[in-house]
Amino acid sequence: MDMEEKPTTKSPLTYKKIILCGPPGAGKTTVKQIFFEKANPLRLLNTTLEPTKGFETSIYHQLKNEIAVFDLGGQENKRWFDSDQEIFLGTDFILYICPVVIPINEIASFLFTLSHIIRDQCPDARLLFLYHKRDLITIRELNKRIRTLRQFLNQNTPEILGRITIYLTSIGELYFFTTYRIFEEILRMIISRENFYLKSETLQQVELSLRVLLEFLPEVKYHIDMLISRYHIAPSEALLALGKLKEMNFVKYHYIPDGKILESFQLTQQAKFYVAGIKRNLIYPNKFTEDLRSCQNIFTLFSQLKKNI
Repeated sequence: MDMEEKPTTKSPLTYKKIILCGPPGAGKTTVKQIFFEKANPLRLLNTTLEPTKGFETSIYHQLKNEIAVFDLGGQENKRWFDSDQEIFLGTDFILYICPVVIPINEIASFLFTLSHIIRDQCPDARLLFLYHKRDLITIRELNKRIRTLRQFLNQNTPEILGRITIYLTSIGELYFFTTYRIFEEILRMIISRENFYLKSETLQQVELSLRVLLEFLPEVKYHIDMLISRYHIAPSEALLALGKLKEMNFVKYHYIPDGKILESFQLTQQAKFYVAGIKRNLIYPNKFTEDLRSCQNIFTLFSQLKKNI
């Protein structure tokens, strides 16, 4: 889907409240860091993060959208579900993140309790269930678990079954890009559609950035003149394209000795991880232009997402 020109009338800032919840060690903070803060999934795959104590609030901006993400520590789920707690008040989206290895009865119990919280504190909230770390069990077992869970919800909390959306996710390399696409879908739900308009020149910059990402080898140093000559562009255009990649932590700069003028660049390991997923999940094999369009929205959405420091 092509983007449109930004309208001339100014749109007001739209505020959304998101809650991340789930059992301890589910990967909630890791998911937040990768998809909201563009952290390196390769590093986080091999790192055990400290458990979240209490809750952490992070504010992000995406053009005219302000997104407040509340990351609830799984060690204190009883506290969040206490009748005196009101942390779910005014929530727009609840992302329930739960590993596939958690017993079905525990998942069902959590969702049953969550249904009462939604009813009492945020009846209009969307409930998104990220069935996480999908690579830990077989597809057959995964499908069996989902069927069992749906049957339980249908019998005990049909109101939840009617409003829940289940996604299969993982930050492992095999499923990483698929999960990126899931978060694109989630971000599109969160942001106000009328606030997401980009100028045509911005989209051209994004397309050029994607071409660099897909056509240059990762972890190889390239002189910036090679980029300029390859695409017949001005130095300023090359810097803009590389700048967008740097926002995603996909490129590393190398400067001449005085440290002020950019001499060369190289795509990072993180870029390699991302590109591997793109190439594994190409929608239009052997049609590069269509593939660029299929990736353009994802890249644009995430490159525009900024954390409020």
